[in-house]
Amino acid sequence: MSKERYLQNKKRVYEIYGIDPKDKRYNTHHILFKSDFKKGGFAKELGARYRDSKANLCPLRKEEHRELHAKLDR
Repeated sequence: MSKERYLQNKKRVYEIYGIDPKDKRYNTHHILFKSDFKKGGFAKELGARYRDSKANLCPLRKEEHRELHAKLDR
């Protein structure tokens, strides 16, 4: 998916959550990661278009996002 489409979806997700898209305290978390789509299984069946879709994006505060990825990396 193009970066332009990702940014449009990101902006819409922030609006849905009631977050100002320009608020620098937040990052966008992909629920399913790029690597999930390469491994096969249900994520691969969803297709690459799903990766940056609104359904796969979740805004998180930057510190929460870092903590989540630290836990996932363990």
